[in-house]
Amino acid sequence: MIHQHRYDVVIVGAGGAGMRAAVEAGPRVRTAVLTKLYPTRSHTGAAQGGMCAALANVEDDNWEWHTFDTVKGGDYLADQDAVEIMCKEAIDAVLDLEKMGMPFNRTPRAASTSAASADIPATTARLRCAGRATPPTAPAT
Repeated sequence: MIHQHRYDVVIVGAGGAGMRAAVEAGPRVRTAVLTKLYPTRSHTGAAQGGMCAALANVEDDNWEWHTFDTVKGGDYLADQDAVEIMCKEAIDAVLDLEKMGMPFNRTPRAASTSAASADIPATTARLRCAGRATPPTAPAT
C-alpha cells in the first residue's frame, strides 16, 4: 500500500546544514527531513577539522583575530568581506547550535589530528586544533 504525505518543505540530508534548514523552516510549515543515516552519524558529526568561533573563552580572542587567522590561513585568497561576516556570525551560530544540543570542546588544547600540531604556537587556543601559527601582531581594525 502506498501512503501519501504532504509537506511544505522537504529537506534531503540530515547533517548540520539539513537540520539547521529544518529549524529555520519553522514550526508553522510541515517539514520532512530525509536521511539515509541517523542524524548524529552524518558527515557533519564525522568531520575531523571541526569549526571555530571566537567566544572570548580564552584571553585575547575575538572575531577580528579569527578573521585575521582565517584570511591568512587561506593565503589571502578568501573573500575577506565574506570571512569577516562568517567570523562575526560564527559566535551566535555556535551558541545557537549549543542550545540545540550540539556538543563543543572549549579546552585550550582542542582535539587535533596529531599531537605535534596541537603544540604549534597559535594566536589563540581556538586555533590550536587547526595547527595554525600566526604572528603575535594585532590585525588592523
